[in-house]
Order: sequence, then C-alpha cells, then structure tokens
Amino acid sequence: MTHKLALILVLVVVSVSPVLAQGGTGPVQGELPLPVGGAVYNLQPEVIQAMQTAHMTWVSHWIGLNADIDLTAISDLIDQSHQAGFKVLLNVIGDVEQLAALGEAYYPIFAASLEEIAALGPDAIQVWREMNLARNWPQGQIDPAAYVALLGMAYDAIKAVDPQIMVITGALVPNVMETMLGPEEIWNDDRYYQGMAAAGAADVADCVGIRYVDGGVSPFQTTGDPWGDAPILYFSSAIERAAAPFADTNIPLCLTGIGYGSADGYPDAANYGIGRNSIIQQAKWLRDAILVARDDGRFELIIVYSIDSFGDAISGSWAIIRADGTCPACQTIGSLANLPNPEPSASLPLDEELIAAIDQVTPAAAFTVQPGDQEHISVRVDPTDGSTLDPVLIIYDSAGNLIAFNDDISSSSLSARIDQLPGNQELKAVVYAFNEGSTGDFILRVNSNESLTGSIVGNSNVNIRSAPGTNASIVTTAAPGTEIQIRGRNADSSWLAITVDGTEGWIASFLVSSSDDVSGLPVLE
Repeated sequence: MTHKLALILVLVVVSVSPVLAQGGTGPVQGELPLPVGGAVYNLQPEVIQAMQTAHMTWVSHWIGLNADIDLTAISDLIDQSHQAGFKVLLNVIGDVEQLAALGEAYYPIFAASLEEIAALGPDAIQVWREMNLARNWPQGQIDPAAYVALLGMAYDAIKAVDPQIMVITGALVPNVMETMLGPEEIWNDDRYYQGMAAAGAADVADCVGIRYVDGGVSPFQTTGDPWGDAPILYFSSAIERAAAPFADTNIPLCLTGIGYGSADGYPDAANYGIGRNSIIQQAKWLRDAILVARDDGRFELIIVYSIDSFGDAISGSWAIIRADGTCPACQTIGSLANLPNPEPSASLPLDEELIAAIDQVTPAAAFTVQPGDQEHISVRVDPTDGSTLDPVLIIYDSAGNLIAFNDDISSSSLSARIDQLPGNQELKAVVYAFNEGSTGDFILRVNSNESLTGSIVGNSNVNIRSAPGTNASIVTTAAPGTEIQIRGRNADSSWLAITVDGTEGWIASFLVSSSDDVSGLPVLE
C-alpha cells in the first residue's frame, strides 16, 4: 500500500564501545552512563565508525508524512540501522496542511500511519516535533490539549502493534517569544509543557521529549551566557521547563536533540546567527551534558544533534563530524565509557601541592588525597606556565566510585577544580589530558573548602573576571547585593576568587562586603 510519507532522514546513532580521551592503546569495551545517540543524515561506514568511537547505541530517522513514498524505504532504513548494531528511533511528524483542513478528523489518519510504521520494527517513535510553533502546527490552533488527544490515538496504535516500542512526546522549541509574536504563532515551551501535563500526556507516552540546541556555555553553568539570562539558554533551567510540569509523575525524560553549534570550518554560519561555540567547546559540553543528565537521574535517552551534515553552514555548524573529517566530540563522549583509573603514584595532604606531568608515556596520573579533619575540601589542577596541557580532573572515593568530574572551571580557563569533596575520607584524584596533543606539566592542589560569604557592593553591575586584574576577560556580571562565596585571594588580597550563581571568577576586593577575614584564605592566582 502506498502512503503519504515523505522521508526526511536524520539518523540518530548510539552504540557501546569506548575510546580513551587521551589516547592510549585503543578502545576497551564499556558503556556510557546512559544511552546516547546522534542525528545522522547518511549512515555511511565512516559515520558508523564515528558513532562506535562515541560508544553510541541508538539511531534515529526523521520522517514527514506529507508526500507519497513506499513504506519499503522506511523499512530499509530500520533494517540498515539494526544491521549496524543500533536501536532505531523514528521521529514522525504529520501533514500540517491536512491537520489544518481536517482538524480532529486527521488524528485517526495519522494514528493509522503510525500503526503501519510500528509494524516495521523500530525501537522507539517520537510523535511529532515543535508543536508549539506554527510552522509545525496549524497557525492559530496551537493547543497542547489537542496535541495530547492526537498523541493518545498514536500511543494506542503503536502499542497495539508492539507494547515494547517506546513512545516519546514531541520536543518543543525552547523560547520566550510568545508575548512578542503572539500565541497564534508560537507558545513558550514552559506553558505548552504545562498544558501537556494537565491534559494527561504522561498517561499516553513513555518519555517526555526535550530539545536543547542553542547553548553557548557549559551545561554546568547557570549564568554567563553572552546572549543573556533567559532560562532557555542554560541547560539545567531549559530542561526544568519541560520536566517540572511532570514532577508528580514517574515519566522519564528523553533529550531527543542536544547540540552546540560551531562555525569553525563553516564561516557562513555567522550570517545565520548560529555556531557561536568553538569545536573544543562543542566536544566538551556535549560530554558534560551527558554527565549532568546522569547525575540528574531522570533521563532515559540522549540524542546528539547532529553527527554528520549536508555540508552546508547550517547543518554543518551542529555536526560533530567536522568539515575536516575529524570528530573531537566522538572522542570526548566515548571517553565517558572508559575513564582512566590508574594506581596512585604519590600522596597529597590538605593545603599542599605537587607538580607532575602528562605525556605520551603517562597519559593519566593518579594521586591519593589524604583524609583530614575538614568537612569539605577542594582539589584543583592548573597547567604550569608554558604548559600546553588541557587537564581533566576526576575524583574517585575510597570504594572506587566516580564521585566528581571537571574539565574547565570557566570558558576562559583550562584549569580544573572540584569543590565540596568529603575531607574525612581517602580520595583518588586522576588527571588526564583532554586529547593526545595536550601534554605538559601541571600543579595539583588540595585546599580547605571552607569558603567565606559576602555580597557585591556598588551602584551598578560589576564585572567578574577570569583572573585577577582589569585586563582579564569578563566571565559574567553581578548586581549589587548579590550573595557570593569567597574561595581565595591573590597575594596582596586586592582581588578575590569567588563563586557567583555557580560561576567562578575574580573580583576586585573593594567591590565585596564581608564580615569574614579574607586574609586567611588560600592564595589562588
């Protein structure tokens, strides 16, 4: 039978085979912290290899039901993906024009198509996408209750074929544009998710679909994006806009599109206002998003947007296989399946430091952090002057469990630092290089984590900088009255190392009010 199916292919691949981020003898079998995949336009051998390097295990295709095409094409894609060792996610969007013309009468038509698609053997189906945008839902008819009614029919049709197929809600466009453009054109994602939850979406889906592709800072950060303070710009707050309405249910989250655009290799991307990150930031932040999602505990699946591209500036800026054929993100993501854990070579007590090196012979170094009488401690690693090392720091507890991970303490620093570690038990600190070309000496420090508190003073916003001195780059700003943690100081205490809203930086001491004595804080410059 011929159906109205236009195939818009975007494979999302996820597999299980790890790669050492710092090089080494090659992959050793392991698994990522949770299932991960990536959007793919063409499942060629080099794409499959890249996905395996990243230890991915899923593959997803985007399908639009808006033109005649035989179901055989979809069946072939599913078979090809399964043969390559991947599970298959199909993201299916219906015919928006038909939906506008027929209204609720279109729902059973769409559900019948999904029933036939389900019979082809996918592992998951995402029902629609970007339903809060008039481009993907009839203008003037955007309504979460209407979508949930369609979702319910789709859910029943899919489960009637195979109850094991995971049904994922459509992911929305994160935005705060409803007031400006009007609800006929777009709904804010948080309001739409609230409407979905109220209409009972958790009863007719296995997972809540979420999209986050416009980030410009680390997923660990909650402030400091150059584009502003809108919650959709920050990973944690953007996720919470989708998750919060479903807090009283047990439905998990599926991040079916996460990406960090980079114009590197695609200079025309700037003409479209995209690609504001470096390739290295893209690689590190995708890895870090997986760690944040693991610690969150609510995620069932993550899909990277995207793996390859059409070669144009728009799709290319998000692709992790870059214009030159390299894939730094494949290495960083894959490294999570095989984090180094060598035996310690030295021991370090509180308030002391040591100098060591990472090179081709020793790609990872481990150190015992001795227990003391402090409730909390911090461990920090800094490249020495002239060192090309880009260090990654991970901490294991005395039972060998990974308890903390950090790469860059800010977007302008290669140093790594982890605070609030337990000070009364033996820990293992492991330092390794971000990539094979990153080697050199480093300083490892263990300090008391008894930071002081204070607040910003003045009449206007103040600059928080990456290092002590007015020539250092600005990492964020803070308003007068903002509460801060004071972690350290420079030698003459004229600048203070602080944490404000999760972002680390430096501030001139005369802009800080504190009842505590900062002279006893460690010198951190």
